[in-house]
Amino acid sequence: MPQIYDLCTEDAVKEAIRLPGSNSELESLIPDYISSASYAILNLCNREFICQDTSGDNDTGNLTRRFKVEGYRVDFSPYDLQYSTKVLLHPEQPDATVELTNAINNASTTMSYILKPVSPARGVYQSLQFSGFLVIVSQTLMQYGYALVDVTGKWGFPTIPPDISRAAVLTVASWLTRTSQGGSTTYGIPAGSAQGAAVFRNDWHIPWAAKKLIEQYTRGSDRWSFY
Repeated sequence: MPQIYDLCTEDAVKEAIRLPGSNSELESLIPDYISSASYAILNLCNREFICQDTSGDNDTGNLTRRFKVEGYRVDFSPYDLQYSTKVLLHPEQPDATVELTNAINNASTTMSYILKPVSPARGVYQSLQFSGFLVIVSQTLMQYGYALVDVTGKWGFPTIPPDISRAAVLTVASWLTRTSQGGSTTYGIPAGSAQGAAVFRNDWHIPWAAKKLIEQYTRGSDRWSFY
């Protein structure tokens, strides 16, 4: 599971439910609800939506992560990569480490991997494919059945997608307007008190409207082709 962080702001939630300024009891719930809703959305999508803090890293602010090599493919799940600066095959064996390149063939270098999808419409890659001409042999592969690779680069989405932030707002608003346990009245915002406010389902799940915004970002969705 990637790092947990808030996907929306308190002000966005207050605007969505037209929270009266005097309702301090309801307002005090919002920060915890935002954190819980963000966790639920990140867990459902199985990806990260924010650039990781890489200050102090040895590679000019980029972060290195280690992955198993499955055949000739590396799945970055649950992470997403904006770009790579270095790819090291067999990093656990200093005497056998191989630095790879994805440069176009020329007189001095050969392309040994590509990032996928080839044309990332959302600005991030979710896997790496090795060239079929690359020979992958290591002690780890012979002992455990898989090789290792270190990928250094910029991880996470450039910015949190607006649909994801809106889904977090809708989820928190739904929780704030649900019926309290054992009670007969709406907890927080009474029905009909906020003219023009959105109508929310009263439950503790991610509401349907939020799920519709999230589904295109869910890892494994047919909208996230590996090609």
